[in-house]
Amino acid sequence: AVSVSLDLSLQGYDETRGRAFQRRLLDQSRSLPGVESAAIANALPLRIGGNFDDVTVVGKPVPPVSKREGAIIFDISTGYLKAAGTRLIAGRDIDSRDRAKAPFAALVNQTFARKLFPGENAVGKHFRYGADGGPIEIAGVVEDGKYQSLGEDPLPAVFQPLAQHYNPWSTLVVRSPRPPDQVLASIRRIVFQMDPRMTLYAAGSLTDQLALPLTPARIAAIVLGSFGVLAMALAATGVFALMAYSVSRRTHEIGIRMALGARVDQVLSLVLKRTLTLWTIGAALGTALGLVAARLFSAVLSGIEPHDPLTYAVALALMATVAGGACWYPARRAARIDPSRALREE
Repeated sequence: AVSVSLDLSLQGYDETRGRAFQRRLLDQSRSLPGVESAAIANALPLRIGGNFDDVTVVGKPVPPVSKREGAIIFDISTGYLKAAGTRLIAGRDIDSRDRAKAPFAALVNQTFARKLFPGENAVGKHFRYGADGGPIEIAGVVEDGKYQSLGEDPLPAVFQPLAQHYNPWSTLVVRSPRPPDQVLASIRRIVFQMDPRMTLYAAGSLTDQLALPLTPARIAAIVLGSFGVLAMALAATGVFALMAYSVSRRTHEIGIRMALGARVDQVLSLVLKRTLTLWTIGAALGTALGLVAARLFSAVLSGIEPHDPLTYAVALALMATVAGGACWYPARRAARIDPSRALREE
């Protein structure tokens, strides 16, 4: 998918001309070869341009300003969900019914529905902006997303029809299997045929344009990953040294056990049990400390929760593998001790 942004107000377009330009741009973009979907929004998530306003529920007491929920607001055309890859959870999408003079309707995200209509089906309910705005019907509920930054807490969001809320800021999103450069060249050609004076900005594939918002998270992941690898290496070295020392201190005992008929697997089990005990204690302490410290790193986590069970399970499995590998050589060496030699050593 690619996107191209433009500001019609900078070119002197009023609402009538601006709406006509947006309609023509959408129609011609959708007719390009290979285009699966195309839509216009005033802004895309993780970019500057979304509006904010307080939202209240129609038919319920209006809370004081300090206790109202705030929502980020996007103006979108039909086809936006498909073009942006956003999933509809319940209700219907914005369509031709949401015309300029039709009753106001909008899509909201899951966080909006959960906060303003807890335990209820939000589809068909009404909300308004501020305390005295006109009623807006919730046509559908979409999945949550990241709208300002990757580390933000879930934020209520509203997606209202561009046909009912004109906005000169226009970001065209086109989804196509064709190479992004080819799609962008076609879009530029369409725009400049419509208006040679039009200025385009933020043109490129959505993947490339996410590089800047993702940079802090990637840097944090690299730094934390490097510390994690270093910690794992230190842990493996410590376990190996501890087990080697433990085996050397128990050489006499192991020699006696083997002289009395202990098998190799019994000697291995004797050594490995100590490692299992140490790993269990370390895993319990590490998990407890991790749960406490997880909130400190929640701002740089994207796609997982600070207390994600799968993450902890993978980490514990990895450390178990490291501990097992680190103690395997000392355990094998203990199993190969010559009983007669061991009995002569202190």
